[in-house]
Amino acid sequence: MNIKRIFVFILACVLLSVCLVSCKKDVDESATGETAPEMCTIKFNSNCNIVIEPKNIVKGEKIGEPEEPVYEGFVFDGWYNKANNLKWDFAFDKVAGDMTLYAKWLEPKDVFKFQQIDDETAEITGVLKEAQYLQIPSEIGGYAVTGIADNAFSKSSSEIYKKITIPESVTIIGERAFEGCAGIEIVVEGALRRVGEWAFDGCTGLKSVTFDENVELIAPESFQSTGLTFVYIPESVQAIEENAFSDCADLQRVILHAKNISILDSAFRDSGIKAVYFYGEEDEVDALFDERVEPFNDSFVNAFVYIYSETEPEIDTGYDGFWYFDGKGQTRIWP
Repeated sequence: MNIKRIFVFILACVLLSVCLVSCKKDVDESATGETAPEMCTIKFNSNCNIVIEPKNIVKGEKIGEPEEPVYEGFVFDGWYNKANNLKWDFAFDKVAGDMTLYAKWLEPKDVFKFQQIDDETAEITGVLKEAQYLQIPSEIGGYAVTGIADNAFSKSSSEIYKKITIPESVTIIGERAFEGCAGIEIVVEGALRRVGEWAFDGCTGLKSVTFDENVELIAPESFQSTGLTFVYIPESVQAIEENAFSDCADLQRVILHAKNISILDSAFRDSGIKAVYFYGEEDEVDALFDERVEPFNDSFVNAFVYIYSETEPEIDTGYDGFWYFDGKGQTRIWP
C-alpha cells in the first residue's frame, strides 16, 4: 500500500513539473514573441571625405534621414541605392536588407541658371535641375556669385526643396527672389547689403538674417511672414519701411539704434515682439517714439524697452531698464 502511494506521489510530481514547464514556455513566448526582429545594417558612402555612421534598422522599417552632407563646390542631390540607381525616399521607402546608400553630387553649372553682372561677378537667376538641398555656389562659370535675381526662386515648393543655403559671397537679394517659399529651410551665411521688396515674403523657414553695416533701408514686405526670431538693425539703417517685418509671429527681440531711424506704417504689424533693445540716449528713444513711429506698429510700441549700458548704471530710466551683452554675446538685463 505504501509503495502504491509513493508511486502515485511521484507520478503527480512529474505531471506538475511538466505543467509548470509548459506554462513558463507559454508565458515566455507571449512576453517576448516567437522570434527576434531581423536587423539590417545601412551604410552611407558620401563619395567624398565626409564620414557618416551606419545605422541598424529593423527589416521593413524606414531609415531616419541623416543630416545632409556639405561638399564645397558641389550640390547634394540625395542618397541613391546602388542596386537600382534610384533615389532613396526616406519618407516612404522601407528596408529590405543590408545595403549601402551613395551620395550623388552635381556641379553648380548643371543645377543653376545665372547671368553675368560685370567682368567678375554674376547672379543666380533660377534652376536647371531640382535638388532637395540647394547649396547656392559662391562661384559659377568663373564668376563670383554676389546676388540672387528677381523672382529667382519665387513660389518654390517645399515638396521639392528641403533647404536652400545662400553663401557668404551673396550680398544682394532681388525683389520676390524667395517669395512664397513656405516650409523650406533658408540659411543666409553672409551679411546682406540690399534686399528687394517681398524678397523673403512668406519664408517661414528663414530663422535668422544678418545685415551689412552699410545697408540704409529695410524694404517694404521684404521679411513679411517669415520665421525670424531675432533681428539686429545696423546704425546705418534710416528706415524700416512698410510691412517689412509684419506678421512675423516668432519675432521676439529687436536691437536697433534710436537716433536716426524711422519705423514706417505697419513695419512690425502683428509681429510677436516682446522686447526692443536700443542703442542711444533716453531722449533719442523718446524722440523716436514721439516723432518717427508711424501707425499700426502696436507690437513695437507696446514691447518692453531697454537702453544699452556697457556698465551697470547708477541711474534709473523711464523705460523698462538697461541692457548689455554678456561674455557669450547674449543680451542681458542689468538688475
